Amino acid sequence: MRFRTFDGTPIDDIVAYVCEAVSGNPMLTVSVGCDSSPQKPATYVVTVMMYDAGSRSGAHVVYARQSRHIRSRDVSGRLQLESEMALEVADRLDAALSALSERRDLTEFERKRYKYHLLSNEGATMGRRDDDAVISAVVLTDAERTARYRFVDIHMDYNAHEMSRDNRGVKKNKSNLSYKTWVPYMRGLGYRVFVKPVAYAASSAADILLH
Repeated sequence: MRFRTFDGTPIDDIVAYVCEAVSGNPMLTVSVGCDSSPQKPATYVVTVMMYDAGSRSGAHVVYARQSRHIRSRDVSGRLQLESEMALEVADRLDAALSALSERRDLTEFERKRYKYHLLSNEGATMGRRDDDAVISAVVLTDAERTARYRFVDIHMDYNAHEMSRDNRGVKKNKSNLSYKTWVPYMRGLGYRVFVKPVAYAASSAADILLH
């Protein structure tokens, strides 16, 4: 994949590019996301987002765009490829970043934010989304406080909930099947995986670059 900055400047080596950024700021959270368009051929955008939650000074995003031929109505196949492409880039970055040092960006608040997201995926209603006070009230177990994750997070534009059905009984939310298939798999590999509505590297950055 040929990555570029938002202004179109080519990046020769995405792995070296991200490693240099993290070496300069170990508190960066690196997230990989992917989104696609249903047109033929389908357009895929993979993003790498680097964000310092402590400074909250904005995220630096780079991206790669590819066209792939898929069957016109193969929604599950298109969404599966989103996961495969995101995971491929995440694996490459994780292998390089893990050789640099320990992951430094996972503060206690950040761990609580992830647990809050997991609870929300399971249907828990805890308060207004992304409310710092609500997240701060989350209680971590000793295991959650020390859990080790991969050096890269993955963001997928999938829905954790089935939602409603149309008048023929067909689920309107087709991405939920991909959520059930791929998200547990990637989490089982040790990645923190974020989905809607907080999968910003996919649902915001990649979506903008598709349109």
